[in-house]
Amino acid sequence: FVARLFVSHRLFFGFLVIFPRQCSRMLRAFNMDGREFVRKLRDDGITYEHVIMNLPKTAVEFLDVFRGLYHGRDLPGKIPVINVYGFSDAPDPVDDMRLQASRYLGFELPPSSVQGHLVRDVSPKKMMVCLSFRVPVEVLQAEPSSDAEFMTKRPGEVETKEAEQEHENKRSRKL
Repeated sequence: FVARLFVSHRLFFGFLVIFPRQCSRMLRAFNMDGREFVRKLRDDGITYEHVIMNLPKTAVEFLDVFRGLYHGRDLPGKIPVINVYGFSDAPDPVDDMRLQASRYLGFELPPSSVQGHLVRDVSPKKMMVCLSFRVPVEVLQAEPSSDAEFMTKRPGEVETKEAEQEHENKRSRKL
């Protein structure tokens, strides 16, 4: 991410055109890594209600910043809602985005807890999707981990232990 903006209780990740005269009281511009930015806001006691992550190629990868963000700390008054944009070439692009988000959060988002919509076709077999969800409290208070096991999985591979065992059994039978 190159540009970060804090806009009246909303975080925008990505590029925005700023009109200083009209918005100077509502906007403060920052230029820092997205993960550092979210942690800085937490450390400075700045709360926000909405996060918009609108760089679809990499935005979902930055969701890991919310894992353990409030581990051992008091939760903010309002848990933020995340709008994350991404790409999918799966038959069900919204569910695929949910699985991608789950992978980076280290927590499976139940289908009933997310809302998604198709933004546009990017190519004949690829869709841009916007996924919206409130960050689960379990994620915010989780043990922070830089090399979490869930990060080694590819998007869409959030599995239960039983499914992982079944996959391992199939692989050993083939050998």
